[in-house]
Amino acid sequence: MEWIKSLNIALRFLIELCSLFAIGYWGFQTGKGILLKSILGIGAPLTIAVIWAMFGSPNASYQLNSGLRLSLELIIYLLASAAIYTTGRPKIAVLFITIALANLTLMYVWEQ
Repeated sequence: MEWIKSLNIALRFLIELCSLFAIGYWGFQTGKGILLKSILGIGAPLTIAVIWAMFGSPNASYQLNSGLRLSLELIIYLLASAAIYTTGRPKIAVLFITIALANLTLMYVWEQ
């Protein structure tokens, strides 16, 4: 059972990376002109990463209680799913949020 829990933690990290990638991809696809594309494509995932580092990561400067931390993760995953959806990939968006919600559920149940 421990190796399954370890895989779940690894999956969480992969989901976090995919979230940043999806938000960055959205920024580059949504922006008009090279300047706005760069600001959204780099700035949006960077902002999410800073928020996560400050509040959501295990070594965060400001530790949130489990409910708020779960809410933050859910918001980030929903933003990433919406970003994927708005770039014209609704099936991938549904798959992403399904995997992310399953992972979040297991993280919560197993107190990881």
